[in-house]
Amino acid sequence: MKVGKITGVKNVSIKNHVEWAEFLNKSKAEDFTGDNYYGTNTNQFIIETEYPNWEECLNVFTEPNYSEKTEYPDRTQFSINPELVSEKITSWVLNKIKEHIKHFDNIYPFESWAINYKDAGYQAVHNHTKQPSLISMIMFFDTITDEQRIQPTDGCTYTLMPHTDGNQMCSHFNPYPGKVIIFDGKVYHGTYPCKAPRRCFVVNFKFEYITMEPKIDYKTL
Repeated sequence: MKVGKITGVKNVSIKNHVEWAEFLNKSKAEDFTGDNYYGTNTNQFIIETEYPNWEECLNVFTEPNYSEKTEYPDRTQFSINPELVSEKITSWVLNKIKEHIKHFDNIYPFESWAINYKDAGYQAVHNHTKQPSLISMIMFFDTITDEQRIQPTDGCTYTLMPHTDGNQMCSHFNPYPGKVIIFDGKVYHGTYPCKAPRRCFVVNFKFEYITMEPKIDYKTL
């Protein structure tokens, strides 16, 4: 398995748990200097960025902004009517994509949900391929402290993108309020457990494009 760039600091290769701990201490909101782009030559991509108005999105966890509330052993999930996803967020996501991908035309909210993970809650690896053309967004609302971790990656979201040589590019994303990842719905991803509750907001967008030409960052391959 190949390891690509890690979040928060550009062009960083993580080799062991000591380096992970050092990285996570640096990977705070105040240290973030701009978007990170992750791409492979299989036309999958991830954009790591920040949404400045993230506090406006906290209402997804309160009525009447969700249509259904489902309790699971490790999390509470809130179903959100995609029509309630604001045009402000949709426009912001589209502009972020256009900064990195040529000939992108438009996106439309297709489905949305919010998750409140309980202590030790996690998400098994999966992707969003219910529809052939989906872009996904995950927005985070909480910071995980060192005391809430056993392993340095606890609570991080991880992604896997294939390379044509058969290897996988693995990236990890340390959550904090306003951190956002935007990615191709085919990208496999999951979340490690940690000793703390934490929240995220997810939107799947249908998209239209003229020519899908993601920029390939060969430095990560």
